[in-house]
Amino acid sequence: MASSRIPILIILVVMSVLLSACGPSETPDPADPDSAAVDAPVEQLVIRGEMYYLERIALPPDSVALTELRLADAVYGELLAAASEDLGTRQVPIDFELAVDPADLPETGSFEFRAGIRSHPGPLRVTEAVDIELRSGQIDLGSLRLRPVPEVAFGVPYACAEQGVVFGALGDDHFLVINGEVLTLESAVSASGARYQAVDGSETEFWSRGDEAMVTVNGQVLPDCERLRAPSLPLRALGHEPSWLILIDDEAISLNLDFGARQIDFPAVAPEISAGGFRYVTEADDSRLTLVLDRQACNDTMADVAYPLRARFTLDGDARVGCAGAPIDVLTGGEWFIQRIGDAEVVPGTQPTIEFRIEDGEARFSGMASCNRYMGRFQLTGEGLSLSPAASTLMACADEEQAVQERRLTGLLGEVYGFGVDEEGRLVLRTGGGAIVATR
Repeated sequence: MASSRIPILIILVVMSVLLSACGPSETPDPADPDSAAVDAPVEQLVIRGEMYYLERIALPPDSVALTELRLADAVYGELLAAASEDLGTRQVPIDFELAVDPADLPETGSFEFRAGIRSHPGPLRVTEAVDIELRSGQIDLGSLRLRPVPEVAFGVPYACAEQGVVFGALGDDHFLVINGEVLTLESAVSASGARYQAVDGSETEFWSRGDEAMVTVNGQVLPDCERLRAPSLPLRALGHEPSWLILIDDEAISLNLDFGARQIDFPAVAPEISAGGFRYVTEADDSRLTLVLDRQACNDTMADVAYPLRARFTLDGDARVGCAGAPIDVLTGGEWFIQRIGDAEVVPGTQPTIEFRIEDGEARFSGMASCNRYMGRFQLTGEGLSLSPAASTLMACADEEQAVQERRLTGLLGEVYGFGVDEEGRLVLRTGGGAIVATR
């Protein structure tokens, strides 16, 4: 009898275990924060897309694809995530994917994504920065166009006299871009400012202090470098045949076409700044205006003056070109060293000069003729340039050749009617008796 009870007891125990397994589980109570599922996985932020460029040029086999996500609160916001990939023999378009752990993202602030391809010795091609608002989930950015630095706003552009350089970072790498050559840098010890040296051991260095920088490339020290800033306002850009005019101030960007027959006022915007120049993009009344200003002198042959910037704009697909800035900025800014007077080179052993400046509100010029200093006033209008020599010192020249040169120069200065800039960046003062050519 006792033996018959044992199987029944075993069956009851098994049923009790099974019933307890089917009972209610310990699910979190939404009303109780302490019962939240702390171990629940959080979805990653994944940014996908592809990058391409239009040039029919193959990527070198050492090319590397770079992607990054940064805080968008400064020129170089905190780097939040980065990835790199050796491309080998792959060619554009190049797919990219950057996965970011939401735990690595700050709770506040906005983000910027950028991609690029680094080739040796260059160029460095990058995309425009893309605003990212999500902190988790999947984002498909589609196709992003790559452009070589300095054609795209990237890093911090500097002007070292006439030489433009760009210092920038992409992912974990820092770069110095000059004349299309890309130099990879690493942080170096500095008592003040931010200092970087080339990783290849060459005598290349970038050392910045505020808006100024000292740059050495392969042992050659560049002139003092200053960070490029947006052009001062108001700013004017203009062109001819057909006539157009763009005026930019703090309130608006106004486009006048066909001698004022048509005018469109666009909202004022800050330009994108690159080593090559400035780019404004603004929209109004279903029209989109893009104005690009290149940091190259522009000759206006109709007015016989030169401007510091070349301009081109597109309005709904219609493109036009012209000049921008203030002609006075071409003349001023330092001493010019004269190389040619009319059809003759300067006499060996002499160095004639000329300098234009605004002094106490008056436009003045001065310089060295050959043996004596001279001075006077100048007038710059929409129709050209005129000089009025007023006085000079009376030292005797060492020989007749120098005296002839001096008389020739001072005589031609009084005949100046306009000026331009040649392909070598030299100032050309146009006169009725031949040009005066000078360089800095």
